[in-house]
Amino acid sequence: MKAKILIMLSLCFALLLNSNCKQTYTCTDGQQNQGETGIDCGDAAGLCPPCNTTGTPTATCTDGIQNGTETGVDCGGTCPACDTTVEPPVTTDPNMSANVNGSAWEATGAGIDSYGSLSIVGLGVTAAGDSVTIAISYAGDYLVGTYDFADIGVGAVIAINDVTAECASTIGTLAFNTFDTINQQVSGTFTFTCLDADGNSLHTVDSGTFTSVPYTE
Repeated sequence: MKAKILIMLSLCFALLLNSNCKQTYTCTDGQQNQGETGIDCGDAAGLCPPCNTTGTPTATCTDGIQNGTETGVDCGGTCPACDTTVEPPVTTDPNMSANVNGSAWEATGAGIDSYGSLSIVGLGVTAAGDSVTIAISYAGDYLVGTYDFADIGVGAVIAINDVTAECASTIGTLAFNTFDTINQQVSGTFTFTCLDADGNSLHTVDSGTFTSVPYTE
């Protein structure tokens, strides 16, 4: 009789131990058990963390979006440092320069489109002290290229010290390096010669440049 009681108690104790073990939750065993709705997550008792039902996209340094520890798009945090270099603004101040009769000249340039003719005008003083005004007109298409004065009706006028007779020229070249039709600015080079109206003085203008000269249409 005693032996039967001992056997029954042993069986009950074993069943009790087995039942208690099944109620021990482990949220790191890598298995879906103990009522979990996912591996090590979502158990009814709330002892394990909830399962992520939206997926787990992994942030990388090449996915084209700012995520993870990034402070910018694919940079900063655990990714390569973001480039904080600030590019200097592109100057839009127009300028115009040349050698006039062998003397350096520089002026502020302005472009005016009047009745389909682009005018590039500059007023300045040469290194020799002469006040010089140069105006170049262009009536062709707004395209990059080099044009001969005689071929397309390009012309230039130069006035020295405001008392010298204007010297008009149709002998020279005009080159457009850029024709920015969006910002309406033009840059290029020029060279020409002209003879005074009295026919006594030949003026030479070379190494001429103009940069970011605005125009309107």
